Amino acid sequence: MTTMPRKVAVIGAGDIGCGWAALCASAGWPVTVFDASAQGLERATQGIVERGLLEFTQARSLLQAVQDADWVIEAIPEDAIAKQKLFGSIEQVTGPDTLLTSSSSGLPPAEIFARCRRQDRCLVAHALNPPELIPLVEVVPAARTSTAAVVRAQEYLRALGRMPILLKKAIPGYVVGRITAAVWRECIALVLEGVIDVDQLDRAVSLGPALGWAAAGPHLTYHLAAGDGGVTLFLQQLLGSFEGWWGQLATWTRLEPEQQRALTQSIERAYKSNIEQLREARDRRLGAILRVLEQARTA
Repeated sequence: MTTMPRKVAVIGAGDIGCGWAALCASAGWPVTVFDASAQGLERATQGIVERGLLEFTQARSLLQAVQDADWVIEAIPEDAIAKQKLFGSIEQVTGPDTLLTSSSSGLPPAEIFARCRRQDRCLVAHALNPPELIPLVEVVPAARTSTAAVVRAQEYLRALGRMPILLKKAIPGYVVGRITAAVWRECIALVLEGVIDVDQLDRAVSLGPALGWAAAGPHLTYHLAAGDGGVTLFLQQLLGSFEGWWGQLATWTRLEPEQQRALTQSIERAYKSNIEQLREARDRRLGAILRVLEQARTA
């Protein structure tokens, strides 16, 4: 049985870092937050207070943050070199048994921890945003990550009420990132081709296949869709349709500057309302969906 951490250090005070801090503080674990930017640390203070969680410490240095920590959570921007430098510094000032995790959303773990001598205790724990609401966390070990570190990370996450999924091998973008990238690319193409407005498309995606997948996942959704015939019958009846659609999906891998401008204008035009109000509405909806799913799971 893994002992829960006596102290958690969160490095990086953006939305992900604040979400991790809120989660750990709500579990009663002592939390220290550090950000190289004083302004970022001030935002973290405000963000965590708004979440109703006051029991955390602001560190004035990296050393103060990670000293005596059992778990260090990196949540800085998605920059491989910056993460390498940070973990190289962290390793020099942490104890030998400290668990080190990165919140990267898609970088290879071997690249993130390249400067660490003790990679057996290093792995990615990618929380989706906002971390305190969405329970899924991708656990991505590097080649040299020990089984003990993976088990320990999973037990920490389960103690926080998270749902860890373990990748058998690391790939760029992991699983969630690759799926969302494919879906978003097609969504962008539909907007830029003038098929549908941004707000209408977002509504279609959130209330269409995504809702069904949230209840069962894509494979089980289609397995159940054909009744007693299962996925075999589903493929017999609909694989031709899917193959036809796949052949017509967007295949570009780069957004040109003019496309970026068009996409930006479409999104900003669709959502002129106050961003904070929209964010609060998103969080309320996520909370409601998760409560219903949990009720269905335990029924």
